[in-house]
Amino acid sequence: MRKSRIVAFVVAACAFAGVAYFLFLGGFESLDGDETLSPPRDPDPAAETSGRAEPPRMPPVTEPEKVAAPVVSGPEPIEVPLPALGDSDPFVRERVEPFGWPESWVSRPGLASRLAVVIESAQRSELPRRPIAFLKPKKPFAVIERDGKIFADPSNPSRFDPFLDFLEQVPPETLATTFVQIEPLLDAAMAELGSPQSARAALSDAIDQLFAMQIPEGELELIRPNVLYKYADESIETLPELDKQLLRLGPQNRARIRSYTAAFQRSLEAD
Repeated sequence: MRKSRIVAFVVAACAFAGVAYFLFLGGFESLDGDETLSPPRDPDPAAETSGRAEPPRMPPVTEPEKVAAPVVSGPEPIEVPLPALGDSDPFVRERVEPFGWPESWVSRPGLASRLAVVIESAQRSELPRRPIAFLKPKKPFAVIERDGKIFADPSNPSRFDPFLDFLEQVPPETLATTFVQIEPLLDAAMAELGSPQSARAALSDAIDQLFAMQIPEGELELIRPNVLYKYADESIETLPELDKQLLRLGPQNRARIRSYTAAFQRSLEAD
């Protein structure tokens, strides 16, 4: 197990896995529809009468003519197409900047492609280290020794608290809306990865795995055959990487991840 890694999903991960960036927090670190914009309509000329000369009086007629008022309308709404995937960073960044996430997260290039890699990997219970390797806890992984055995320090899960704090400061429904806005870009990125699934379908699979994982109880012994720590129990060490990361998050953070992800999923399904 690497000393300095986390799961930040998907949600998106965890949602954005669940999501988010969505969706970040990983075995190391991390852990997104078309939008149409209507230009403002011109004011109704019929309503702008102040300051104008009064029109001349018409001679009286026996049967007043019924004249339909002219229909005044503004310009037709103009559909603003999504940018190409390779040019989408400004579009995506504009939508995630209000989240208040660190600049080092949102300033990275290839935002939609990175998120697609996270989603596609999480769907396979894997952790894509390179796309989100810039995210990691400030504190290193710590161990304690007792009776000649090595165990993870009980304080390790707290290293992930700031990531979950950043995630939870964004309402799940807001994250779901953002996901929908950039969904075509994510689908394009998924296609570039060779995935037969849409971003939403892959994300749904990842979320299902998040809730299906069975967490071993009690303290787990570690070994260090080389530079990296591993679980002494082979049945745990051979678990998928995403499962082991969720294990390292600790019970309280897992509960936070699952609660947020459930709310995100409900908002996405209601869209």
